[in-house]
Amino acid sequence: MTVYNPGRYLRWAVDGLLRQTFTDFTLLIIDDASTDGALQEIEKLKEPRIRIHRNTGNLGQTKSLNVGLRLADTPWIARMDADDLALPQWLACQAAFGQKQDSSVAVVSTRAGVVDEHNRLLRILNTPLTDAHIRLKSLWASPINHVGSIMRRAAVMAVGGYNEEYKIAADFDLWARLLHKGHALAVCPQISVLVRIHEQSLSAVNRLGREVAEVKDVVGRRIADESRRPMSAGELDLWVNGHYQPQVLSTTEFAQLLRLTEEVVDACPRLTGAVKAEHIQQLQRILKGKRLMSGRQPSRSGRRAATVNGLYRLWGRASAKAVLRNSFNDMRLLGVKV
Repeated sequence: MTVYNPGRYLRWAVDGLLRQTFTDFTLLIIDDASTDGALQEIEKLKEPRIRIHRNTGNLGQTKSLNVGLRLADTPWIARMDADDLALPQWLACQAAFGQKQDSSVAVVSTRAGVVDEHNRLLRILNTPLTDAHIRLKSLWASPINHVGSIMRRAAVMAVGGYNEEYKIAADFDLWARLLHKGHALAVCPQISVLVRIHEQSLSAVNRLGREVAEVKDVVGRRIADESRRPMSAGELDLWVNGHYQPQVLSTTEFAQLLRLTEEVVDACPRLTGAVKAEHIQQLQRILKGKRLMSGRQPSRSGRRAATVNGLYRLWGRASAKAVLRNSFNDMRLLGVKV
């Protein structure tokens, strides 16, 4: 966990970790020269599983993540942010699911919910579960959740850790380099973590311009890895804008994007037959949905309904209801409004 002036959310995040049913872990906190005093409350806990390292100056999150990688001494490393929350079964579920994976799997992520600063559940992130769907999503965005992931330290260190040139998309870049080296990513289907969105969160502060630039670089590499259809600089601009700023595309440009989608996915050798057609249709539906909703803010209940219906389609109604019920019960016990 990297922290910089985490404020009131830090205790909530740490308490969630100390409530884990899996107890054999060390919480390594990298303090990036905080000045708000929030860590003093954590030190008062006298918890032997907590280890705090203080940077001599403010390095930024990506460099601090690499500090944590170097200091960690376990085969697996789990990621959590200072304003997010792990549900009690998070580490137990991740450990059990990770043990079932073969050695090619370098990262095991999890499904996540999104809460606001008032602890209200806004939505559940519909993270892909299969290798094919993970690779498909990686053609335009980070395919798995960074928060809540557990990673094989040796595999991550072998590709150089986090690239410190990236401030927003460092996780996406790491996943891309792992995939390029022949590793796989996996996702535990349980909803095990809650990601907080608030005005001061790193993910919400002045991110769009820099995010698009960083994502464009990673997406270009991912498409080159997965598809035999070469993409020009202009096509890459069209591709990224279509996913991140669909409102800037003209009707003609959007039609070009839909054709480009079909050509890129059709040239992915890992996808064949009906699976390929399904992926083309899925990606085109996503693009059309983004364009339709561009500039609109759906209600909280609307986002929840869309999320739940999506999970019903993906898992089946009975399985999805069981997962949601168990997760919602855990959330309520931790004070989350669901």
